[in-house]
Amino acid sequence: DDCPVAFAPDVTSRLARAEKRVPAARVRLGRRVAQSGVPEACGDRDAAAFAARLSGSSVGRARAELQLAQRLERLPDVERAYADGRLTTEQAQVVTSAAETDADATEELLRAAEQGSFGELKRLAARTERAARSEEDEVARERRLQERRYCRTWTPADGGVRIDAHLAAVEGAKVLDALTK
Repeated sequence: DDCPVAFAPDVTSRLARAEKRVPAARVRLGRRVAQSGVPEACGDRDAAAFAARLSGSSVGRARAELQLAQRLERLPDVERAYADGRLTTEQAQVVTSAAETDADATEELLRAAEQGSFGELKRLAARTERAARSEEDEVARERRLQERRYCRTWTPADGGVRIDAHLAAVEGAKVLDALTK
């Protein structure tokens, strides 16, 4: 109430960043506790149950945070942004999910999280994941075509050459190019 209106945006921004740092610290610490064996020594069945009991949250939420912590280990740029209070837990979950499918998109995802709305971030993450899956699907499809490829030739009774082939797109293009020269 004592904050002059002119300072309100800056103070609000600083408070929001500080507020984001608390869950980030809890997630990072949770990862260390999970690896320590303390939860089981305290009688909890696992680290998620231990974290849920201490925080008063659900085991599902605690488990999601522990999974986030594991993914952050593989994405140091995202972990740093989260620890610095530039991402909420929800943003960090969306960014890590998409960045795991396409590491090259990490910077763009972080920029979107910091500058855009949560909805925009989710849309970008979904596009990133779809594109990565499409590439994987294409590679798998090409591999299947490569495994099933064949080229049979024979000479019919009336002469000439007959060809029957099933080829992947690149190989097929090369054959067609050779035939049309």
